[in-house]
Amino acid sequence: MIFLYFWFSFIILPLMSYLVDSFFSISLFGFIFTSAFLIRRKPLAYYFFISVYFIYVISLFVNLSISNGLIARLPHLYRVVSPMQFLFGPLCYLFCRTTLRPYQKFQNKDLLHFIPFLVSTIGLIPIFMLSGAEKLAIIYNKSAYSSPWYKPDAFGLSYVVMLRMKFVFFLGYLVFMWKMLFDFKKFATAELQSNNGVLIAWLYFDTILQSFLGVAILVSAIWIEFFNDTILVQMTLVCVEIIASAFFLIARPELMKGLLFENAILSPDLQYAGYQGDTKKKEIDALPDVESLHSGRQFTDGKVMETVVKTETMTRIEQYIQLHQPYLDPEFSLSDLSKALLLHPRIVSSAIKSTLGMGFPEYVNKIRFVCLEELLQKKAEILNFSIDAIAKMVGFSSRSGFYKAFKKYSSFDSPNQMLDYYRSEK
Repeated sequence: MIFLYFWFSFIILPLMSYLVDSFFSISLFGFIFTSAFLIRRKPLAYYFFISVYFIYVISLFVNLSISNGLIARLPHLYRVVSPMQFLFGPLCYLFCRTTLRPYQKFQNKDLLHFIPFLVSTIGLIPIFMLSGAEKLAIIYNKSAYSSPWYKPDAFGLSYVVMLRMKFVFFLGYLVFMWKMLFDFKKFATAELQSNNGVLIAWLYFDTILQSFLGVAILVSAIWIEFFNDTILVQMTLVCVEIIASAFFLIARPELMKGLLFENAILSPDLQYAGYQGDTKKKEIDALPDVESLHSGRQFTDGKVMETVVKTETMTRIEQYIQLHQPYLDPEFSLSDLSKALLLHPRIVSSAIKSTLGMGFPEYVNKIRFVCLEELLQKKAEILNFSIDAIAKMVGFSSRSGFYKAFKKYSSFDSPNQMLDYYRSEK
């Protein structure tokens, strides 16, 4: 601990004092990048991301303003960022969730994540109502407040107490983010992971950086006697986050499309069933966007609305199936799928029937059979297993169910002939 204190106090901090001016340039770049990002419509996940990005940018700007005295001209910026820090956790979590689980839509209950932000904002109203001169008196009053850590925040609590609360809250969300990343690594198919390698790498990098930043700030808020002057260290970490995120999105703009699924019913760009290629572009443009379904807007054409609802539902079904492979569980049911998607079973069943022309059991058994053929092609050791053992591996609970699917979806005369064929291919 003494070594770290010496390192930061006598080596890092003096060097970083020369970076303050460049930090202002980075914050300006961040504002420009945020504005440019919003010019064109993006998937929902990236609106959560850009919200976090904007909070980082404005946090950097306000901290720099306090450090170099610019706050004297802009006193009403004081404590503006404080309640926003409660948004770091929810917004990062929702970005990660919406990216890795696109089938899981934003629900009204997700608004509960923003209650701490709202409560903190209410608690800061007395400070927000102060005049500019009164705010400057708090900022520069060193006799009443020996350290910026002890200056008042929401509900009269000191800034350091609120900061500890915010980043314990933030680290809790990081636990869920890491779980989602590990779940993707565990359940998603190899092809899906390969197709989205850069996106997943970026999510890992960003989550690692967020974790490091959260831990660093929490540690500095707990042991304030050792970390009283580490604001520049925090600003440096924020700058790394701003620059790295911008670099990824500028170098690889395709990341903004989110996960790319194999064998998807719908392409990323054409989100409506029955429209392929450029020949129907005018018809596609004329259709209402899926997001309007969730905003409560009504359509004059009921048939169009029904098509969009079923198509969007089928997209969510496909995404969930590919990400989690629930069909490997013999007990997987329509009820399980409906609960995962937060939809009524009738809606899910209708979407499958109208889009694919088959019922839920047929749909799941077809997927199991496709999975079976992929396993036989890729894993030679499976060819030595019995037919019953192989069928159970892909989720068939009975011999009769497997043979029924085999007769319907296979071009082979018998399961043994199928195994002999794949053995000869090895």
